[in-house]
Amino acid sequence: MIALLMCMLTALASPNAPIQELKDQADRVVIGEVLTTRTHREDHNAYTIATVRVWETLRGSADPIVEVRLPGAMLPTQDLTVYGQAKLHTGLEVLLFLKGEQVVSMGAGAFVLLGERAYRSGNPRMASDPRTVGHHAESLYVSHEVDAVRAALQ
Repeated sequence: MIALLMCMLTALASPNAPIQELKDQADRVVIGEVLTTRTHREDHNAYTIATVRVWETLRGSADPIVEVRLPGAMLPTQDLTVYGQAKLHTGLEVLLFLKGEQVVSMGAGAFVLLGERAYRSGNPRMASDPRTVGHHAESLYVSHEVDAVRAALQ
């Protein structure tokens, strides 16, 4: 019973969500570069805010800068990691499917750009950046042609 429940939860939060599902959930889709990240703390919560310079807006309002709120944070004494969430690191070029300030579908809407391809790890434990696995990126990451994403959003 527990195994079945875990499978169902995994299916609902699949990091391999197809572009159509991501498109249906997103009110904004942007291509840009992560400029900075910072931790924000509230009384009983902490999260990371990534500041992204927008190069191209594929859907939604065209702002030159967006701030993306990511669950989890690196605190001085602990790492509050949320399994399956996107990790946006400074310097990454990204394609982001956003709903408000958050990445859609448990982080599945965050892709790292390498040339004209957008990559997303199929395994939340893997690094966000596919360059870390060398020539194995094609077999270990979900990828889409950026032009195909543009066409799907029209």
